[in-house]
Amino acid sequence: MFKTKDFYLVSTLVLFGYKIKEHINDNNKSVFFFEDSDGLRALVQDYFFDKIKVSPHQFQTSIKTVKSLMYN
Repeated sequence: MFKTKDFYLVSTLVLFGYKIKEHINDNNKSVFFFEDSDGLRALVQDYFFDKIKVSPHQFQTSIKTVKSLMYN
């Protein structure tokens, strides 16, 4: 299982089709869990090395999706 607290990384993973398996609110900090895979790890690496190009509109939609999960 892959876990992260990085909101924008989570939004990026959701944008690329990865499903959030679990969301935990830990002392007012969201922790997100994803099924681990080589593809996910490669995307995470590309995210941190600034190698990803996305549509701003699609990214905004992904952010709204993740916020909805966090606050509902």
